[in-house]
Amino acid sequence: EGQPQGNYALIENGEFTKHIYDQFYAIKDETESTGNGLRQMNTFYALENKYALMPNNTVSNFQVDPKDKDLEQLISEVDHGILVESFSWLLPDETTGNFSSEMRVAYAIEKGELTTPLKGGLVYGNIFELIKNISGISRTAEITSGGSMLAGICPYIRFEDVNIAGV
Repeated sequence: EGQPQGNYALIENGEFTKHIYDQFYAIKDETESTGNGLRQMNTFYALENKYALMPNNTVSNFQVDPKDKDLEQLISEVDHGILVESFSWLLPDETTGNFSSEMRVAYAIEKGELTTPLKGGLVYGNIFELIKNISGISRTAEITSGGSMLAGICPYIRFEDVNIAGV
């Protein structure tokens, strides 16, 4: 849309602090565009059809700031849980925040130790509720893409009370 993008803190100290805007929603809400009107497909193979789409109000290069614990520390503090290394995809509904995603690569955690490798199973819930249940963030961050054009920098994040089915 010709608007420059910038760095914006969307969530600080557990609170939403800023919205992102393409030109349409900026005009609607009587504010400035944040340059987030992107013609972006969710997969590489559809790249040639990118300009057939209308711009969408979406994030790009999403980043979660690392915190103070090693991944090993986050795991050691879990009595019973699952470490998910890879999801099939994790695309919450833009309006409701509801999501579901298959765990592609995961490990059971028992008494602070990684145990059984897991494959399959479903993680589901609401992304807004999930954000409220963050109980730890690692200091090590990795570049992620999830097999899509929506890349980001993300540390390991520990969540409490996550809905799991089929494991």
